[in-house]
Amino acid sequence: MPDSINRRKSNIVALATLVLYPLSLIKDLSALAFTSILGFSAVAYTVFFIIVRSLDGTYALSALGEPLGKFVSDGSILLPSFAKSTLWNLDFTSLVLMSSLGLAFIAHYNAPTFFRGMEKPTIPRFGKMVKTSYLILAAIYCLAMNCGYATFGDVCKGNILLNYHSSDILAVAARVATGFSILFGFPLVFRGARLALSSVMSTLGFKDFEEGKHHTALVTAMLTAITSIAITVEDVSLVVGLSGATMGSLLVYILPPIMYTKAVKMAKGADSLEYKKERLNLAFIPLGLFIAGMGVFMTLKSRA
Repeated sequence: MPDSINRRKSNIVALATLVLYPLSLIKDLSALAFTSILGFSAVAYTVFFIIVRSLDGTYALSALGEPLGKFVSDGSILLPSFAKSTLWNLDFTSLVLMSSLGLAFIAHYNAPTFFRGMEKPTIPRFGKMVKTSYLILAAIYCLAMNCGYATFGDVCKGNILLNYHSSDILAVAARVATGFSILFGFPLVFRGARLALSSVMSTLGFKDFEEGKHHTALVTAMLTAITSIAITVEDVSLVVGLSGATMGSLLVYILPPIMYTKAVKMAKGADSLEYKKERLNLAFIPLGLFIAGMGVFMTLKSRA
């Protein structure tokens, strides 16, 4: 493909138009089950690759800090550095990680859809599914983070795959796999955003959105806005950090206690013992505000 066409912006527009747009138009979540499996398989390969490269020595340095592995000997990539490495140091820069994790574990917006899509939708089975999923995700995140840092240390980029050598065939395959996982996982996230926006519009009096009469127009407008942001912003870690600090804190620490205590108040009454007890959950709100504010500050500071 000519270099005049094979550019970042043109590739984003092509993928958004030819792949993401048709997938985002799908209303039935069960139709995306196959793509979800493909996306998870792609993530599993990428994590496996990161583990392998952390153990095989191809990016290793000698005891004196000299290039030793075959992919660091030509000086074309940043050499691993562990000058700031420590097991126990915990400071405000850790809030950048908390912001990213806040976004990584968010699936709340699709919870009702997941519940309805279960073969036998019961609360115990749903709870078991959620716990199992989160444990698997936690294991994947821990493996990827630890092995990625063990390979490159302080010079890890926001997208760890950008640290690997361009001639590393396994790294190239991992980048392709990550691209597929994003493509296949995007419709699930997009659907949650679309339903939330439709609900907001319906609440404001635009009932047609709730009935799905403007489904195509809404998908087109939303995807156009998202594509424009993707073209403009190149540092994915900045987007993850900021959205995780703000939206993550809002969805994890702030809104749930407000909604839960209000539900208990409506069900049991303002004078009930249950309501007075559950009001303690509101203590998460100042914690969420603190994490959000400091997360935004430290994310911006780390990129300055």
